[in-house]
This record gives sequence, C-alpha cells and structure tokens, in this order.
Amino acid sequence: MGPIPLLVAALFLPPSWGAAQPADAGRARDALTGDARARPDTNPQCRLFRPGELVPFVGLPLGAGRNAGGGSGCQWVSADDEAEVMVTVVGARHHEAPTRANGYRALAEVGQRGFVVPELGGWTAGAIVGDEAIRVSVTGPKATAQGAIGLLGETIARRRR
Repeated sequence: MGPIPLLVAALFLPPSWGAAQPADAGRARDALTGDARARPDTNPQCRLFRPGELVPFVGLPLGAGRNAGGGSGCQWVSADDEAEVMVTVVGARHHEAPTRANGYRALAEVGQRGFVVPELGGWTAGAIVGDEAIRVSVTGPKATAQGAIGLLGETIARRRR
C-alpha cells in the first residue's frame, strides 16, 4: 500500500484510536515529573498541612494534598477547581524572585530575598531559608497577598519544627 492510501485510511480512523486517554496522560505526566514516585503522605511538603489548615490562606476548603513539582512540592485543590495552594521546596540556588513582574514586592520579614507577587490569578510568595528556597502560591477568588505571605511564614515555621 502506498503513502496516499495510508493517508486516506488514517483520515477515517476514529479520533480516539491510539490516543492516550486523560487517565493515561496523567499517569504519564506523574511518571515523567517524579510525582508518581512517592505517596503524598510521604512527601514532606504534603505532611506540613492538613487541608482544613489551609482555608485561612486561600478562603475555600481544599482536598487532600498531592505530589507536585516533581516531588519537590505539594498541591491542594478545591473540589470545584476554583482554588489551590501549592508549597514547593528546592535548593536555595534555584530561588528566583520575579523582580520585574508587575506588583512585585520585596519582603524583608521572611527569610532572605523574600518576595510576594501577583501571579496566575493568585499570589506567589517565596524566600531563601538556610540552604532551601521555599515558594508558596495561593490561587482562587479569595486569594490575597496577605494569604500568600501568611502561608509562607507558616510554612517556614513548620519546616523548622
């Protein structure tokens, strides 16, 4: 069979033939990023907070934490996907303060090179603490800069325990 008949035959295949289903795509993503390597209850960031403890920072109830950021973070999402919290911890050399972003504000009161900035429909705050860079984000209709700053401070305090 030549290339033209194959091309014509391919046009008549059902759209789902050979395509990954969403669950397969999610499993592949988790395997590639490392998020499938450990259960969330063994992820140090996921063990920092229970979902109910995050409500003051984001304003809405959230579900259980799940691995994020290749296992370096944890993400809690509301049932309606309207709100989320993420906590990520990496080596200090990976700290990036988005100093040129609109709304960027330096924070002297948390760690070194601390900041808060509006980002992706919410707020992100981060700082260097010892040899680690800690970054948190709060997203949703009730997310605020104060919520992100408060979450960063509480994350730093809990990691010191």
